[in-house]
Amino acid sequence: MRYLLAVSVGPVQGFIAAARRTRDLWGGSLLLSEISKAAARAIHQACSGSLVFPAPENAEVELAANSRFLVANVLLAELTGDEEAVRTTAERARAAAERRWQEFVGGAYAEVSQVVDAGRWEQQRHQVLEIYAAWEPYEGVVYREARAQVMRRLAARKSCRDFLPWAGAARVPKSSLDGARESVWRSGEGATGVRGGLGARLRLSRQEHLDVVGVTKRLGLGAQQFPSVARIAAEPWLRSLPPASGESLRRAAASLVGEGLVQLPPGRFPQFADFPFEADLLYPARLRELTTEPGEEVQAAIASVYRSHGQPSPYLALLLADGDKMGATIGGLDSPEEHRRFSQALAQFAHAAETIVRNHHGALVYAGGDDVLAMLPISGVLSCAAALRDRFRVALRDWQGPTLSVGITIGHCLEDLEDLLARVRSAERVAKQPDRNGLAIHYAARGQEGRFVRLRWRSNEVGGDDAHEEMLRLQALFAEGLLPDKIAYEISLLARHYGHWEEGNADLLAAMHADAMRVLRRKPGVSEATKRWLAGWIGQRLGSAADLKALADQLLIAQHLAAQTPARGTHG
Repeated sequence: MRYLLAVSVGPVQGFIAAARRTRDLWGGSLLLSEISKAAARAIHQACSGSLVFPAPENAEVELAANSRFLVANVLLAELTGDEEAVRTTAERARAAAERRWQEFVGGAYAEVSQVVDAGRWEQQRHQVLEIYAAWEPYEGVVYREARAQVMRRLAARKSCRDFLPWAGAARVPKSSLDGARESVWRSGEGATGVRGGLGARLRLSRQEHLDVVGVTKRLGLGAQQFPSVARIAAEPWLRSLPPASGESLRRAAASLVGEGLVQLPPGRFPQFADFPFEADLLYPARLRELTTEPGEEVQAAIASVYRSHGQPSPYLALLLADGDKMGATIGGLDSPEEHRRFSQALAQFAHAAETIVRNHHGALVYAGGDDVLAMLPISGVLSCAAALRDRFRVALRDWQGPTLSVGITIGHCLEDLEDLLARVRSAERVAKQPDRNGLAIHYAARGQEGRFVRLRWRSNEVGGDDAHEEMLRLQALFAEGLLPDKIAYEISLLARHYGHWEEGNADLLAAMHADAMRVLRRKPGVSEATKRWLAGWIGQRLGSAADLKALADQLLIAQHLAAQTPARGTHG
C-alpha cells in the first residue's frame, strides 16, 4: 500500500514572527529550517527517495545539518508499506526534529547557565515544538486528489492542537519578544544581570527579557551574526565614500569591536566586506548598543567623514515576495514525480534568491520555496525585486500560471522591527490585489502617514516600462530636478478638485489629463522625449479622479526614494 505523509513543523509564530532584532528574525528562520531539515532527513533515511517536498537532488549532502539548503516547515513524502510503518516514519521525523531543537538549546544553555533559572529553562525547553502529521492511502487514487486530502487532514490535525497544561511562574516577567513564556533570567536580575561579552553577543536592551526560544535564537547558532537594519541603511553611503574615508571609518570601527561593536563575517556576507562591521557608530541613537562611548579619536574620525560626505540615510527597504497561484499549480500536478520536479525548481529559485539579494547589497532573511524576505538598501530594492521576478519566471517556466508578487516597505532604521514587518506583509497583500503579479511599495517617513503605490508587472506585455522601470524613471526625474518639488501636493489638489465632478465624462478626462500635464511640465529644461514619456504615463494611468490621488502617492514615493538615494557617479 502506498501512502502520502504530510508533516508540519512549528510554531512559525514563535520562531519567525516574534522578533525585535534582525538576529531574532534570521535566527528563528534558520532554526526552523534546520529543525524541518532534520525531520526531512529522518523520512529520507527511513525510505530513500520518498520525499516529494522538499525533493533534494542530493539528499545526503543537502539534508545534512548546517547545509545551505533551506527547508520549509511543511513536508510531503510518498511511502510504501502498511499504516503502522507510516506512523513509525512520522514518529521518527518528530523525534529527529525534537533532537535537533535540543541540540540548539543545549548549545545556548552552555553559555547562559550561570544567569538563567535552571528549572524554568528545563521546563520550557521541552514544550516548544508543535509537530503534526497526517497520512492518506494512495492506491488507485489520482495523485492530486490524494494530496489535497492529506493536506486537509493535516490542517484538521493542526486545528486540534495539543493544549498541554502550562505551569506559569508567578511574578516573573514575560518574554519581550512575544509574551508567550516567562523570562528565563534569574529572578531579580533581569537583562541587566547579563553583562560583558555574553551581553554583547545577546545584544540585550536594558530590561529586555527572553524565554528559552529567544535566547536560543540569539545563541543557538553559535557565533554567527546577521546585519542590522542600520547596517543595511548605511550601505549606499558607505559605498559612496572614497578609499581614504572608508579606511578611516574601518579603523574606527575595528577599535570598537572590544566595546560591543559587532563584526560581520566577510565570508558569509561578502557584500559588506569593505566595511564588515555594524553601523552603530554611524548613528548617534545607536551608540547605546556599545558598552562604552567611543573615544575622542573615534568621534573625530567620524565627524571628519561627515563634514566631507554628509551623513548616511537612516532609511532602508524590506522586501517580501510570494508566488501567485501556487496552490492551484500544485493542485494540478498529476504525479509525485512531477511534484518533485516542481519542488526542485522552487529550491533552485530559493538558492538563486540569496545570490540576487547579495548582488544588490542586501541581506536575505529567508527564502523558502516561493517565499522571500530580505532587507535591502533603498538604492537597489527595485532592481532586486525585478531580478527576483525574472528568476522566478525562469525557474517555473515549465508550469504556466505562477507569477511573483513583491511587497516593499521603506522605513526608518530606528523603527520597531515588528512595525516594519507588519508593513511589508501589508505591502505584499496589496501587491496581490486585485489581479496578482504585482509590485507594491509602501513609504512612511518616521512619524508620518504612509503612502502606497501598486503597479502590475508587465513582463508579458509588449512596449512600455515595467513596474520597477516606471518607478526608477520617476525617481531619476526628481533626482535630476526635472519635476517640481511640490508636484505630489499639486496633483493631490487636482484630485480633490475633480473628485466632485461626474465620472465617465470624456471631456472631463481630457481636462484632468491637460491639468496634470501642465503641472508636470512646469519645470524648465525638460526634454521633449521626457515630455512624451510623461504624457504617455499620464495617459496610461489616468482614468478618474481617484487615479489622480494614486498618481500623487506614486510621485511622492518616487520623490522620497530619490532623496534617500546617493547620487550616481560617486566613489565605490
